[in-house]
Amino acid sequence: KSEHVARAQKVVNDVQIRELGEVLDLLDGVLDDPQKPYYLVVDRLDENWVEDRVRYQLIRALLETARDFYKVRNAKLVVAIRKDLVERVFRFTRGPGYQEEKYQSQFLPVTWSKQTLVEVLDRRINHLIRRQYTKATVTHADVLPAQVDGENTIDFIVRRTLLRPRDIIVFFNTCIERADNSATISVDQLKDAEGAYSRDRVRSLADEWHADYPNLPRFLELIKKRSRRFRLSAITDEECQTFCNQVVTESLQEDSLQSAVWKADGTRESYATLRRELASCLYITGVVGLKIEAFEKVSWANSDRSVSPAEISDGTKLEVHPCFWRALGIRKADA
Repeated sequence: KSEHVARAQKVVNDVQIRELGEVLDLLDGVLDDPQKPYYLVVDRLDENWVEDRVRYQLIRALLETARDFYKVRNAKLVVAIRKDLVERVFRFTRGPGYQEEKYQSQFLPVTWSKQTLVEVLDRRINHLIRRQYTKATVTHADVLPAQVDGENTIDFIVRRTLLRPRDIIVFFNTCIERADNSATISVDQLKDAEGAYSRDRVRSLADEWHADYPNLPRFLELIKKRSRRFRLSAITDEECQTFCNQVVTESLQEDSLQSAVWKADGTRESYATLRRELASCLYITGVVGLKIEAFEKVSWANSDRSVSPAEISDGTKLEVHPCFWRALGIRKADA
């Protein structure tokens, strides 16, 4: 049976490849005007539009097809995809002979600096709040307080984002809601907005990562009310045991965190494994940064430095992202 399937698949693939080549040649002939380029943008691939196992295979096929579109001179296929999602696609669809470096030339990482985020915010403010009797541009400096707890206000806001435009826009919109029709936003209103924004970010985080970590909100309980920086060993075996006893009777969905709980058999090693899995999950989702070695700086998931679970130990230091401090009751003092 397997041999027949393999033969049939080979025939189908040969036919599809030949027809795909004909379609690309046709497109190249039709789109013959270099002054009229066409762009096809594919987005929202991280949503639950199909079952996960099939979704990764389809996305991999899409990426392969994007490479073939290089033959069409006046058309470009652009796939907008999160870094963590493309890493999972290659991990779950990896086959013999796979070499990741062959795909690196196709990737154009999109990153946002503090300066570009502030520019986006200022443009939005200038659009929403136009001065009636002057042509002067309105910026964040006109509506926000100069400082919050001794820190420059715009630095305070940017530090509480994951360096994405949506975060800084949501934060500012929350500030506007708290401003109560005032001309400017006070420190108290901004701090009140920070709390609402932080809780909203936790809810959004749960939605964003539900496909991979459906139990993430429940496991955040293990880091609530801790210092902003702490060693992984600060989550004691006793705390792990109590937590496992609580959640083992709950209807948790299957993921790596749930699996670590079920494997916790009361031994120190099983609790150490649970802590490593938790730290890995929190790092990948952006909740914490990790300081693996004493001579290294804190690494975050959106940086170039990747951290594998094997590198994480009880001596690893975790730093909770300021975005989640208020929602998780994080203390600003270091442990």
